[in-house]
Amino acid sequence: MIDSIISLATFSLLKKTSSKDAHLLKVEDLPPKTGRKYIIVGGTGFIGNWIVATLIRRGEDPKRIRVVDLLSPKLPEQLQYVGAGVEYVKADITDLDSTISAFTKAWLGFPSKEGSASPTGLTVFHCAAVLRYFERHSTFLPRSVLVNMSGTRNVIEASKAAGADILLYTSSSVVGIRRARLFSFPWESKRNTRCTQVVSDEGEAEGKGGMIWRYRDHHDFTSNYAETKYRAELLIRNANKSNNGELRTGILRPGSLIYGPTPLDPAFLEFLKRPSSPLWTRNTISNLLYIENCICAHLLYEQRLLEAQRGGKDLSGHAYLVADSPFNFVDITMAMTVLTEGKVTFFNMSPTFMYLLSHLVEGYELLWQKFPGIRKILPKLGGDVLKLQPSTHQTMMVNVLLDDSLIRASVEKEGLGFKPKVETLDAVCHTVKWLVANAVDKVD
Repeated sequence: MIDSIISLATFSLLKKTSSKDAHLLKVEDLPPKTGRKYIIVGGTGFIGNWIVATLIRRGEDPKRIRVVDLLSPKLPEQLQYVGAGVEYVKADITDLDSTISAFTKAWLGFPSKEGSASPTGLTVFHCAAVLRYFERHSTFLPRSVLVNMSGTRNVIEASKAAGADILLYTSSSVVGIRRARLFSFPWESKRNTRCTQVVSDEGEAEGKGGMIWRYRDHHDFTSNYAETKYRAELLIRNANKSNNGELRTGILRPGSLIYGPTPLDPAFLEFLKRPSSPLWTRNTISNLLYIENCICAHLLYEQRLLEAQRGGKDLSGHAYLVADSPFNFVDITMAMTVLTEGKVTFFNMSPTFMYLLSHLVEGYELLWQKFPGIRKILPKLGGDVLKLQPSTHQTMMVNVLLDDSLIRASVEKEGLGFKPKVETLDAVCHTVKWLVANAVDKVD
């Protein structure tokens, strides 16, 4: 943990760093190019878009990169990728035929005899998801199941149909977080033990991760999002070595707050657009993950699976947590205040009040869902208010420390040998400065 005073001085010094280039990583820090074909499911989203950018940056042929997404490319860099040869195919992954068609269509600029799978192989990165992390009630579960589970099942089948030999799934560290009881009774002197959790890749090194976690029920998960991502992991695990043993699968669990210098940033950008925001998680400690470190982990796992094809140790079917250093929320908010020269500030609110309020929001949403008649009288909730539900507080008010020692271990010890190239402090300052210079005042 970094002391606030030291952080303030360091942040002030880093204010002088450049904010023009979005990348902090050097090309030589990336796993080498492969010459393979790539399909990125959800490639217009935050992680998927960075995978596309990083593949091109390390020298992959843009004409061998295909994005499968329901959304069309809109960002300037995405339009540049299209101009360079990246193909964007519109498809609904909840529809099997649509997904298979998008995967198996002929590749532009290559002889049709190559088919869908390249002689050098086809890698699929599955990043698409519905992030309804704020819902926990089983009534809302279908909202997450359709894309996160049914969509994953369809991506697996489409990968087989296209002849893919590597399928990597972007899950989340929240699958390992257990639901905590945030309120204590007056006679209890200590907080619930789950208010501080250490989450690890339990059993992965022994190949038992699937069995250890398999029998969790709905109430073990912090949200419907966490449950459906975990159930999707099981689908990915079961698909390993399928298609006559040709398909190798793997899972990355980024965590827990992913951020980066892009207009798609889900962590800092909305705060930077507002002059003042409430803060009620001042003392919470959690891990952050810089987007380029996240993408490096994905590409490194691909490299390890390629080595397995050539006789190396087979690490397929595993799930790996990947995270940067833990940080206190107050340090992050201070970074935004200092690096914007005081234009962005935060004011404290009672966590007890906000947690009580979140139950009212959840109750309102349940009433609106279960009793259609009241929809003529009461408006539907949306925006930030809808996200203010109890499940959101399960990560905001619980100290979650991610133990990603397995992914950092050597290949001989079932790890990937991963080492983050960008330090958290550097990445946070760089991201905030880039967003202020390039995204805050831009029209959506």
